[in-house]
Amino acid sequence: MIDPDPDAAERLERARTTRWGDSVEHVAQKLRDEAAEREAYAAEVERLRAEGLLVLSAQEADEADGSLVLDDMRTPEGEPVPIEEWPNLSGVAVIVTEDWEYPEPEATGGEDDGDDDEYAEPVKVYRLLWVVTDIEASGLVHRSRVGRTDDDQGDDAEAHDPGTDSADEAEAEARRQERRRVIANNKAWASVLLTALRNPP
Repeated sequence: MIDPDPDAAERLERARTTRWGDSVEHVAQKLRDEAAEREAYAAEVERLRAEGLLVLSAQEADEADGSLVLDDMRTPEGEPVPIEEWPNLSGVAVIVTEDWEYPEPEATGGEDDGDDDEYAEPVKVYRLLWVVTDIEASGLVHRSRVGRTDDDQGDDAEAHDPGTDSADEAEAEARRQERRRVIANNKAWASVLLTALRNPP
């Protein structure tokens, strides 16, 4: 069971009482779309968990955003871990990400095929992003540190620089905010189009 949007009633009331901004119908449609997306996302997470994968929930994924990506990690010998062995590693998890696929246009025939091609609407797909949640448990190292000794890391001014750590965290938070903004904008635009199609003038 997915928790409803706790701000739904407030958003609808604001749309009803505010002169400017989205209409009540538009806000209601956005709420329905968001609820359907949360349901679909949760269903995909549960499906993958049933297959034995350690999949982070939406909240856990948001908190883990900025974690080391498994594809960038190497064994202590500097070798990449084969993809088929990723599910057997310790200290790793999966984040389900959303993406859009654009189907190839279908030609309608005729002399001006290039102008008459029909472009299908983009389709939302889920992709798996493997991340390292516990680097010590994984036994892996980042590819940038392959071949470096403890002395090398100790001599590196940035290796244990708290200022660098803070900057890295700030950069990760900036990426999280930008990703949220892009996703929100995409959802809002899709909702506008859907509302217009369902409520023609």
